[in-house]
Amino acid sequence: MSQWQPGDPEPGEQRYLPYGQPMPPGPNGQPPAAYPVVHAPYGIDPISGLPLSDKSKVVAGVLQLVLSLFSLPGIGRLYAGNVGIGLTQLLGTLISLPLMCAFIGFATFPAFILWGIVDGIVMLASATLRDGNGRIVR
Repeated sequence: MSQWQPGDPEPGEQRYLPYGQPMPPGPNGQPPAAYPVVHAPYGIDPISGLPLSDKSKVVAGVLQLVLSLFSLPGIGRLYAGNVGIGLTQLLGTLISLPLMCAFIGFATFPAFILWGIVDGIVMLASATLRDGNGRIVR
């Protein structure tokens, strides 16, 4: 019996092929170590076989939609782990407020708010929303 090597499955750990297919057993009855381990503490999507996120799509979409109405778009994206889009929406809105004195903000502020509202609706309607780690949001 060989010793455990990095990349080998933990005892009782199931390895999966792409699209969620279980791996065929190797010559010694164990899955071969050449395939990557899919860590899925929150489950695996039955359709795509990809691991699921610990985040909720409904919570992310409602946060995005409702807080956009209160001039805070991007919070739902930050919750879901999409930091780049979330900070762009939030900081764009906050920077547009003082720019209203220069009349530039009158165009940019509503644009960022509208972007947040539409993004919240898209998040709620999307079937493949992903978190910051690329996992499908439940």
